[in-house]
Amino acid sequence: MKEMQVYSKILLQTCFVDIFAICVFVLAQPVFVSDNGVGTNWDYGPIHFLPNPWQHILLRLNHFMSRFTTMNVSTLFIYRYFTAVR
Repeated sequence: MKEMQVYSKILLQTCFVDIFAICVFVLAQPVFVSDNGVGTNWDYGPIHFLPNPWQHILLRLNHFMSRFTTMNVSTLFIYRYFTAVR
């Protein structure tokens, strides 16, 4: 059952990352707007009232967390797949 011990650690890490990501997403609430092929991100969360450099930093953190949570979900899937196949 060593596989399940490793899986529980991966699952716990994913839970913490998801909770942190939800907090970041609530703060930013980005909306992508495209006008004539030019894309812009607008922040409608509480960070909307911050100065522009802080908005940019938190928007980049939002993009990073979105990418990181996507990779966490795929890691769990791949681990479960290899455990089941083996």
